Amino acid sequence: MIGNKILIKYANQNEMVLSVSSVQISTSMAEKKNIGIRIGKLASPDLVQVGASIYSLEH
Repeated sequence: MIGNKILIKYANQNEMVLSVSSVQISTSMAEKKNIGIRIGKLASPDLVQVGASIYSLEH
């Protein structure tokens, strides 16, 4: 379950909390689940770098 906020932890141990606008779950042709998390207009795609972990936050 994805809450109203997510926490992004980077490989360098920095963290960022962002608000979630919406969530979309789809299934690929290879039968794998894809999760799309919309975080708003002010966020750019490069916020989530390779090696980053994303966690759901419950507040």
